[in-house]
Amino acid sequence: MEDLIPIEKVIEENIRVKELDEQGFLIKIEKMNEYLNEFKNRTTSLPNANLWKEKRVLITGISGFAGSHLAEQLLNLGCEVHGTIRRHAVPMHENIEHLRGKIHLHEADITSTERILGIF
Repeated sequence: MEDLIPIEKVIEENIRVKELDEQGFLIKIEKMNEYLNEFKNRTTSLPNANLWKEKRVLITGISGFAGSHLAEQLLNLGCEVHGTIRRHAVPMHENIEHLRGKIHLHEADITSTERILGIF
């Protein structure tokens, strides 16, 4: 740690770092506790399971990273999960392989209103 350059010296000698400091992007050690205390009492609320239970939901892009994780969460809340896949994606992707039998897949182009409405 002895070979670390003090932040004050970095700010003084580096124009870009000085600009970032002036714009408030650098957090000084003495301000750290103040920032941490702001977050200490924050709470997050989990989705209301009663609200989602037995709801039928449609996830476009269900085989993607975000879609597959969303499907898992909605299944855990008791939803009936439907998802769209594109024709060339008919073989199940590994992202949703573990959900086989728990989700309903529909080959559909999301620009086709008739096809999307037909899912429900």
